[in-house]
Amino acid sequence: MTRLPIELVETRRVQLPTRTDFRWNGLERPLGEVLVVRVSSGEHEGFGESVPLPDWGGAFGSPYGETVSIDQIVIHEQLAPFVLGRDAMAIGEVLASARRGIIGYPYALAALDIALHDLVGRAAGVPVHMLLGGRARRTIPLAHMIGLMPEEQALEEASRCLEEGCRAFQVKTGPDANRDVSLVGRLRDLCGDSVVLRVDANCGYGPPKRALDIVRALGDAGANFVEQPVGGREELAMVTRHSALPIMADEDCWTPHDAVRLVADGVADIISVYVAKSGGIAGASTVTRVAAAAGLPHDLNGSLETGIGNAASLQVAAASQAELLASVLPVSAPTSSGSTAAFGRYFTDDVITSPMKLVDGSLEVPDDPGLGFEVDRGKLDHYTVERRESRLGSGGEAEASGE
Repeated sequence: MTRLPIELVETRRVQLPTRTDFRWNGLERPLGEVLVVRVSSGEHEGFGESVPLPDWGGAFGSPYGETVSIDQIVIHEQLAPFVLGRDAMAIGEVLASARRGIIGYPYALAALDIALHDLVGRAAGVPVHMLLGGRARRTIPLAHMIGLMPEEQALEEASRCLEEGCRAFQVKTGPDANRDVSLVGRLRDLCGDSVVLRVDANCGYGPPKRALDIVRALGDAGANFVEQPVGGREELAMVTRHSALPIMADEDCWTPHDAVRLVADGVADIISVYVAKSGGIAGASTVTRVAAAAGLPHDLNGSLETGIGNAASLQVAAASQAELLASVLPVSAPTSSGSTAAFGRYFTDDVITSPMKLVDGSLEVPDDPGLGFEVDRGKLDHYTVERRESRLGSGGEAEASGE
């Protein structure tokens, strides 16, 4: 197969307009700012994305939050020199080389990793899920995120989504347990028994004994399972061992190594998989394999990416051999297109040219090459706040520039 020497690594700080203010426990800034990466080789190119957040990360500050600006520096100063000139078709070698450039920074690595997978898939004429072993499913079930908001607003948001076919919700909670129990009870009355209610406290219910009392109350109110009620592996394991309600790990499961330890120590009943926090498509796919081998279900979540990052999540979810739960992924679509106005619509516009297809509460997985969607270059330029690039110089060295 033809070599694909990497000639360009471009990063963009992109700001999309949000439909409303979506927040969760610990998140102090509005969403919508994303990191977009483009890599090119001759006539071929690939796009990647991540949503680094300075105020979200692992329990007890490890892993720690990143920012778009920091990750741009990481990519151009630490990663680009290790990947420029290398053959993208040897994607495993390229990613191993990139990881030698810096320790940590999974969101920076993820954006680059996604772009490389998109590039290789497009050049080979196959969807990314074929690079991961093949498709295991054609559709990905969705859950809609109800952010931290007043109860009446949350109920109105849920009502709109139910009318548009939503069958699962992720309810953000944490600061006020009494409010949370009340809201879950009212949502259960609104939704009936067939809709899944997943509560996500983002580590907000500690210590473990207090968390157990709250989890029991949430179960009595109608919650199906609770995501990350406390922070810390030992603390989460304590809640899991004594809870009748299933417990999901998010902040405490980033890497494949985390997933193996989680399974071995019985830390959680469910794993929340992110492409970005796993360091990219390769890492996230490995986490799904750990879940499959252990017989644990997982979702494929994110931090409300544009269509680029969302497409990467769809590809990983499509190839997973584990039980897949409803995932909080956007129904990415440009302005005035798409099949919903509220369900899965976190932004009022997007940088992909066509809307994702929603059928019976699930997103269809495309079979087009790469990530399966085309990027609208005009929209990407319009929403770009800052752009930087690194090119392969005539002497084989990296040359950086920005605007």
